[in-house]
Amino acid sequence: MTDLPEMSVERIFNAPKDLVYSAWTKAEHFQHWFLPPGFKTVLCEIDARVGGMFRIHWEDADGNRYPNKGIYTRVEPTDLVAYEDSFDDDRENNTPTQVTVSFEDVGDGKTRVVTHSLFANHEILEQMKTMGAVEIWNLTLDQAVAYIEGLASA
Repeated sequence: MTDLPEMSVERIFNAPKDLVYSAWTKAEHFQHWFLPPGFKTVLCEIDARVGGMFRIHWEDADGNRYPNKGIYTRVEPTDLVAYEDSFDDDRENNTPTQVTVSFEDVGDGKTRVVTHSLFANHEILEQMKTMGAVEIWNLTLDQAVAYIEGLASA
């Protein structure tokens, strides 16, 4: 166990685990749902292997860009991905967050996804909460559910 501050969010998907995992590790899927509501994806690249990375850049309605990247630290196909999440630029105070996403088959074609984020300190977690990180994670996972369940029913 760690003493680092943490945040977790969970969802159940009415879709098989391999499809849910693929939506997290394939750019052709990830770009459609892993973004803040009201934004559009302008860049999405994924190399889902230890040491590989994903880069996803978003743009808001005013044209402001928000670059994000994750460097994979652990990849267990269809079961788990872990990555260091940070901004994809050279800004100051770009402290990575450790994120683990687990995928569990819960039967009847359903998958439980748990995202677990560890922050470097309590100040960063509080800043993220003030920026609406919990709400954004929940809205993002709602988008993931809609997108992935749409694929599953197609």
